[in-house]
Amino acid sequence: MMNRNICLTDNKTRQIYPFDETIILFTEGGESIDSNIPLIRKLMPVTSVDVLSNRNEIFVQNIEFAGYDTSLSLLEKDENEDKEYANEIIYGNMLSASWQPNYFRPIVNVMGRNLASNIYSGDLSIGLPLPFCLNINKVITATTLIDIDIRASLCQKYKVTFRNYPVLAILSIWHNNK
Repeated sequence: MMNRNICLTDNKTRQIYPFDETIILFTEGGESIDSNIPLIRKLMPVTSVDVLSNRNEIFVQNIEFAGYDTSLSLLEKDENEDKEYANEIIYGNMLSASWQPNYFRPIVNVMGRNLASNIYSGDLSIGLPLPFCLNINKVITATTLIDIDIRASLCQKYKVTFRNYPVLAILSIWHNNK
């Protein structure tokens, strides 16, 4: 389970934005089209974002990420390869993605604003460990439509391609119902 205690904000901000919404986004695994480039996938909302439309402003508190292994067995072994996937720790199907390179450098855009600053720059192969919480704590002027665009890669190089893992994101947004 993710540790939600590491993503806190002061009480004054909470009084200004007393209503909260949790947006859950998810992407599935998949195969890379180009075996030399990790697959960057768009995370799609699995909860409604409609409640956030027609707000004057929103407060984006944080975003939490987790990786999952959705394979049928918890430890796969390719019959043509003697190496098992041994550098991952799986709890249920949730990964503790602390191996490197893991390529996890998310792109987080809300209402057209880049909220992950410079995370998606430099050597993209050395990624953040998962689970991971990114404190954002920013007020964003909203419009009639809520635009949430989150993209990420989480993978391991394997043979001539990448083994891509699904990523879950939990976006915490506060508002004042105006």
